[in-house]
Amino acid sequence: GPSIHRYRVAQKLSPRDSDISTNIKLAKETIVDKNIVGQINEFTVLLSKLTFNEATVILIIVASMFNACLFFALRGVKGELIKNAFGILLGLTILCLICFGLKLTLNGDKQGVLISQKINVKAGPNETLSTLFVIHEGTEFSVSDNTSTWSEIKLPNGFTGWVPNTSFLSF
Repeated sequence: GPSIHRYRVAQKLSPRDSDISTNIKLAKETIVDKNIVGQINEFTVLLSKLTFNEATVILIIVASMFNACLFFALRGVKGELIKNAFGILLGLTILCLICFGLKLTLNGDKQGVLISQKINVKAGPNETLSTLFVIHEGTEFSVSDNTSTWSEIKLPNGFTGWVPNTSFLSF
């Protein structure tokens, strides 16, 4: 669990580092809950390969090209090339803004990895509530809500429940 956590933190800093990806795969081979899978969105995987800084630079470059094209159009430069470039760059700017917004959303999602050897996932933020299922060390999940001592988690397969905050590390 702690190893997966450290590699996930490193992966956020360097998302295309093949050594980090390999080490995550090796660490995941040792976990018990290998069968907890969900649907993989290829677009989300592609966005996760970009750092926040790279996404910002791409947005700035495309927006600058759009502004240059707009400048020439407003200065009275006519021609099919300016019209086509203007349309293409407008579309690219909108697409980049959407991707940038999604990247901000992805960066805002709180993820976690279980560091306790085994934990009972509860129906609510209280030890006395019923156990919904059990997860083991190394299981990754997203954190959707929390109190001062408990967090609501969502597994990749869609299962949700509550675990103590001391049982996992966030990344």
